Amino acid sequence: QEAAKAFHAAFNNGLSATDYLQTLMDLNDRVRNNEGILQVVNQFHLRHWPNAKSTCFKGFALAKLGHDAQALAVLNEGIEGYNQNSFHAWMYYWRAILHKRNKNYDLFFQDIEREVQFYKEGSSDYCNSMNLSMEVLFEMADYEKSYNYASYCHEQGKLDPELYPVLQWLCFYNFKENPEGVRAASEGDLVPNPQTFIDYRNNGLVYWIIGNETAAAESLVLAAQNASDAGVYYKLAFIA
Repeated sequence: QEAAKAFHAAFNNGLSATDYLQTLMDLNDRVRNNEGILQVVNQFHLRHWPNAKSTCFKGFALAKLGHDAQALAVLNEGIEGYNQNSFHAWMYYWRAILHKRNKNYDLFFQDIEREVQFYKEGSSDYCNSMNLSMEVLFEMADYEKSYNYASYCHEQGKLDPELYPVLQWLCFYNFKENPEGVRAASEGDLVPNPQTFIDYRNNGLVYWIIGNETAAAESLVLAAQNASDAGVYYKLAFIA
């Protein structure tokens, strides 16, 4: 809020509308105001031709708001319409998210491969995409590859904490020793008052590991009811 006030004052004192509006895109992104991003982008496009940044921000704001078809069209336009630059990494990432939602897994991995070329291997951004890939592979039931991706992120110290129980389960299910530093799952890993898909998924996997198959199946059914791909978790519940 203080930054917004300062930039507004700067605009009143001569900061160009171009710089002001592009800064407002960043500020709205920081406070997760996706409707605000779209409003600023629309104001920008009234004054200027779209550029890579405005197109990127419009695309991922639409994706976050669930307007998938519009988001995909905007991101396709941005990726194909501008010379490669840093905003392409974000556009590839968000187009991959849309492919994941639509279960277009070949296209998902193609875009992730393009995206990570912008990052140093092992960096936070690189591992963020490896975490996402690990989760996709888990939902595809490619547990060996999922384990490899998860182990890599763990070794880098950048495994998403929400995926930690998934790695524990992959080790348990595939009869693999836990990578160094990965402890055995216990009742202490259970979320006491689960509310989200991730809570139910992780509880289901932990219950499975500690041998409470009934609770595992019940939690995974609840995960399925909150998942974008329910079939994956109904199947896991059936075999728990």
